[in-house]
Amino acid sequence: MSGSDYTSVAICCGYDMSGSVTEILEIFATCSVSILAPDNDNRTTVTALYEPGSLDLELLFSELEPLAQEDDQFRIKQEIVRDRDWVRDSQNGFKPILISGRLRICAPWHETDASSTNSLIINPGLSFGTGHHATTRMCIEFLTERVLYDCEIVDFGCGSGILALSALKLGSRFAWGIDTDCVALDESTDNADLNNLGFKFIAVHPDDFLSDVQPDVVLANLHLDALLELSETLKSLVYDDGWLAMSGVLRSQVKPVVHEYEDTFDLNVRHDDDWALISGRKKTQTT
Repeated sequence: MSGSDYTSVAICCGYDMSGSVTEILEIFATCSVSILAPDNDNRTTVTALYEPGSLDLELLFSELEPLAQEDDQFRIKQEIVRDRDWVRDSQNGFKPILISGRLRICAPWHETDASSTNSLIINPGLSFGTGHHATTRMCIEFLTERVLYDCEIVDFGCGSGILALSALKLGSRFAWGIDTDCVALDESTDNADLNNLGFKFIAVHPDDFLSDVQPDVVLANLHLDALLELSETLKSLVYDDGWLAMSGVLRSQVKPVVHEYEDTFDLNVRHDDDWALISGRKKTQTT
């Protein structure tokens, strides 16, 4: 809608609350949502952009009110922003990135060859995952350290599909992307097709995932609450002697995740700035 002004709503809140804030903002048909990395006080800003005339601010504020009651530093900032070339801005902000010297993540407008074994094309859309965030980067680094040939992969909470597709580029036989967001399912499938990997990748809602699939590696780049809530699902999903890699948590949030999963996995923790990756091999079950 060139020439029109947009409504921007920015929410300052605790990082642990950012998922709930995002869900509410997306109910109102947002054009985009972005979440800043948390500061030293574990605070973040969630910003949503809305087309002109599409937002009922009074209703949005009423939906956010229960969260504001839980956070005495909760702040809402609303402003009108001038229309600009959002596509070009997005493109300028997405630079190619090389991970572990083995996999180059780039966008469709960058020069590359989709058939190249060391290049992965990701079209940045509404779904999370371009390789630039520490949590995504650590998960891909984890994959580069594994021998993935003939392995089956599950990316739980797949977003753009970047982790599953990275595994395929690094030699995996097949990958599943699981997400509750239909936009993520569509965008991850589109990204698989961009890389000529559609025949090795299926994106599904958790309810539609085949219960008899037991992958060699499960990746879960999720928020803390989701990792704790899904613990039994993720534990049972990993094949005997298989691997689980979890990220999306801060250094300060590692302890409850380790406590929840250490009965089933021999865990290791690594860090990138304030973020952590928790990974481990499934313990041999004794009878």
